[in-house]
Amino acid sequence: MKKILFTCLYLVVMATTYGQSPIGIKGGFNGSSMISDLPDEFKGRIKPSYYIGIFTEIDLGSGFELQPELVYSRQGDKYRNVDFKSDLNAEVSSTLNYLNIPIVAKYRIWRDFSVLCGPQLGININRNEIDIKSKIGGSTTHEVYEIGDLLRACDLSLVVGLEYTVLPYLDITARYNYGLTHALDSDFGLVKMSTMAKNSVIQLGVAIRIL
Repeated sequence: MKKILFTCLYLVVMATTYGQSPIGIKGGFNGSSMISDLPDEFKGRIKPSYYIGIFTEIDLGSGFELQPELVYSRQGDKYRNVDFKSDLNAEVSSTLNYLNIPIVAKYRIWRDFSVLCGPQLGININRNEIDIKSKIGGSTTHEVYEIGDLLRACDLSLVVGLEYTVLPYLDITARYNYGLTHALDSDFGLVKMSTMAKNSVIQLGVAIRIL
């Protein structure tokens, strides 16, 4: 995993240094959930969280750009009616930490508006544990569970989105990351979630060019 991270960081730095490409920071709101084959009464709700990262832009000409990124993303899910500790009225929030590597193509469609699309590789950096908050009645608990290798180390997603350039150094972005691979290796016993679970993330944020 360290080799992958250093390689991505190296590519960003090299593109900036030798290609005169800008480098910037980005961050904002994550609205994450899990797409699964569970009955509607067990499906999760959107979990609010955040993402932060760095990016560079490589000009390909004719309005096209390639944008490699390195992004820390807090994801997960929220459940209202789950079989958790034998209490069907529990409210449960799970947190998964990913280091995502999107490589998206951007095309300026009209004035300061651009569309983007591309693949994203996600690396689960807490694969052996899951952070669970549960609310049963008026009591709230926060525990970290060791779950072995139930969570897959890597996640592949498709990224689509829209970007608006407010200033030469500032963009507003809206994205949707749709999981193409399953996030779990087997049934997850703490909550009712099957192997069909895939990551689904809505992102709203800003990108600032600093170099």
